[in-house]
Amino acid sequence: MLSTSIVVALVSLVAGWLLAQLTGLVKDRIKVRQIHRSLLAELRELHVGLDRTLLIYARQLQIHALQGIGIDIPLKLSNHIFNNYYKDVVLSLNEAQRISFQMIHTHIEELNAEIIEFRALTMRLHERSQFEEVPTTVKEGDRWGKMVMAQFSHAAETCWHINHHLSNADSPGMGFKTRSHEKYLQYLQSVEDEIQKLLTQAKKLSRADFERIYNANDFVKMITDPKMTP
Repeated sequence: MLSTSIVVALVSLVAGWLLAQLTGLVKDRIKVRQIHRSLLAELRELHVGLDRTLLIYARQLQIHALQGIGIDIPLKLSNHIFNNYYKDVVLSLNEAQRISFQMIHTHIEELNAEIIEFRALTMRLHERSQFEEVPTTVKEGDRWGKMVMAQFSHAAETCWHINHHLSNADSPGMGFKTRSHEKYLQYLQSVEDEIQKLLTQAKKLSRADFERIYNANDFVKMITDPKMTP
């Protein structure tokens, strides 16, 4: 028969082990919650970065309408937290959250790749025009303008997905033919309509008036209009 001292020692050992396991579980849960909050904070920061990107592309759209090539280029967007810590919380997320996070950050990676491509084309056209005195052709100008329009639309679309996730953090799903999907399609159409409106209005400006009249904030208000977001 075990002595009292041995029983006490065994009980203490088991209790210590259980306490260590419980402490580890609590720490893991706290860590997961902190990372999840950080992922949401990063989405808000990305939205700010996308607003700046949209301002630059809005300006470039007006320059394109005036048959010019703008030199301003957006900065790449940083998603460090997602790239480094998402793997630590992915199993704690539901399916809708996983799909939404992964889709948004796929858009971010694609936008960054597009910014690199846009930078290369813009710099090539400017350097050739400035140093080689070779004017930009109509075809090259059209290609540059189409790239601006496509990347503006892509940045705006990414803004919508971020707004949708932040407004529905527990269940950011967007099923086909749901109200959210309907609002998403309406939003995309409104972006295309505003692009065409901006191009049309810009064509009425002289280049001398461009700097004085230009106000990208008026255009980008549409992107962050609460009525247009989830």
